Amino acid sequence: MLQLIDKTNQQPLLTVVPQSLRRDADRTSSPPAEASRVAQLEHEIEETREELERTIRELEDANQELRAANEEALSVNEEFQLTNEELSTTNNHLHETLETQRRTSDDL
Repeated sequence: MLQLIDKTNQQPLLTVVPQSLRRDADRTSSPPAEASRVAQLEHEIEETREELERTIRELEDANQELRAANEEALSVNEEFQLTNEELSTTNNHLHETLETQRRTSDDL
């Protein structure tokens, strides 16, 4: 058992008891109001634990969706880069063709 004691009035602030000892103590020495409060706190802890587990699962799902969206964005970016390179090559070819036509026109 571990207790955290208030230095000003020497009253326990927190007591931590292993589950095996707590079960025995709850059956034998806890006043009903204290036992009820302990049960309420244990219930709140369990609810909080379940909520935390749900939140962690939701976070993991959201992270997985973000990773998939990021991979898709990278793929689209690669496609855009390839298209940009093709357009640049086509643009260069058109400029060369235009220059050739201007020289031919000037020659005429």
